[in-house]
Amino acid sequence: MIEISNQCFFLSKTWHLAYYIPNNRPQGSLSNYILKFKENETYFVESWSRWAKDELAKTNVPFNFIIRALGGAETLVTGSKGLDALGRYLAQELNAIYCPKVLQKIRPTPSMHTIKKKADREAAILGSYIVADHQYDFNNKKILIIDDVCTSGTTIMEIIRSLREIWPVGHYYFFFLAKTNYNEHANDNIKQRYFKAML
Repeated sequence: MIEISNQCFFLSKTWHLAYYIPNNRPQGSLSNYILKFKENETYFVESWSRWAKDELAKTNVPFNFIIRALGGAETLVTGSKGLDALGRYLAQELNAIYCPKVLQKIRPTPSMHTIKKKADREAAILGSYIVADHQYDFNNKKILIIDDVCTSGTTIMEIIRSLREIWPVGHYYFFFLAKTNYNEHANDNIKQRYFKAML
């Protein structure tokens, strides 16, 4: 697991498993497997989930709650995406509570990778997230926020803004399957043993 906490200073810790390479997604590549996860293909959802659980367990962080980011077109969590299966699995395996309805968006947002300038990405997503479910108290708790791909970090900054308005002293962690990278060799040293049935 790759830690990039220094790139997300507003979080307790930040990790990802692999890199998503938009211009290099051949069959059998981790970038291709990310697309399969996003398409909710069972084998890939289960494989990424097992890998994620094993790596997160090594952190020894006793997460209390797990929530997920919403996709660009989503305003509500439906419970039927690969991220929901990942969230439920991690909660079960890490002894946490998966609470997907905590976050909502007041409007759909564009995919961040389609916007070139960081300032434009921030403007497009600012104010889009709200806390919709207040039944849990995140103050002084450890909350794991999950997503499939992170490009620039603007989405997670908006999520944290909305959460800290309600629970300013929560401890927020971010985990995503892949970080966007344009180096076609970025995944060369990452073992794919969780996908060996596909090799």
